[in-house]
Amino acid sequence: MIKLENLTKQFSQKHGQTVKAVDNVNLNVPEGEMCVLLGPSGCGKTTNAQDD
Repeated sequence: MIKLENLTKQFSQKHGQTVKAVDNVNLNVPEGEMCVLLGPSGCGKTTNAQDD
């Protein structure tokens, strides 16, 4: 099972501003199921998949 609860990721820009790349994402993928993240470039697909 894959489970994301209230996932938020933010980054600091050069000028000190904080940008939320992902904000409050919840996702449950039961064992044996498949999930695909679709979206345009820069929408946070890879950011969601990374565990930092």
